[in-house]
Amino acid sequence: MVSFAGHALPLHYPTGILAEHRHTRNAAGLFDVSHMGQGRLDSPRESSGPAAFQAVATAFERLVPGDIAALQPGQIRYTVLTNQAGGILDDLMVMHGGDHLFIIVNAATCVADFAHMRTVLSDEIRLTELTDRALLALQGPQAVGVMERLVPDTPFRASGALPFMNAMSLSVAGLACQVSRSGYTGEDGFELSVATDQAVTLAERLLAGVCAFMGLISTLPPLPFRRVWPGSSAGAAGLRPISPAPRSFLLS
Repeated sequence: MVSFAGHALPLHYPTGILAEHRHTRNAAGLFDVSHMGQGRLDSPRESSGPAAFQAVATAFERLVPGDIAALQPGQIRYTVLTNQAGGILDDLMVMHGGDHLFIIVNAATCVADFAHMRTVLSDEIRLTELTDRALLALQGPQAVGVMERLVPDTPFRASGALPFMNAMSLSVAGLACQVSRSGYTGEDGFELSVATDQAVTLAERLLAGVCAFMGLISTLPPLPFRRVWPGSSAGAAGLRPISPAPRSFLLS
């Protein structure tokens, strides 16, 4: 166990890193990534519907180069948080939540990221830190089978049921979750946001099969895919998936 960003994290379990790597590649691994920051952004002026989402998305585009306003309900965009000069501060996931945005930021920069968002967005957009939620990542070729066992009425293997980089609210083994088809291992997988007091129960139900708990010294992600120093811009770094949309997003 090590201390990281105020959390106690397991580097690996008794089976060892190599066994964990192979199990995730061949079956399914479960990672507790609850140390990452989860947040909700909504508009205090628009209560619900498309107008509320557009108000939040338009404001948030002042902070990121990604095209957030074009997201469809449930769709997720991987992008970067920037400073006033367009320099990269962090990477994050942004999801269209219907009338709000749901975001996930890195643990080490969580406090600074949320503070920067509040400074730029001021009273225009309300940011709620979801400290009462845990986050579990289920990754591997058999992850879809685990999910279909726990959510039998959702055919995850079917085209369009829950495409990659999309999310939906689901009852997983009787527990209310925000489930996204996403991850960082290169395998098929899901990330499940759940109430903290239900996280242990959810983990136990996910583990009742081919799934096994994994430590967080992961050999799975293809990192660093491109070395980016603080202040680099997405365009200059050649990050095509998150390069600036054809618009001006920097503050004057």
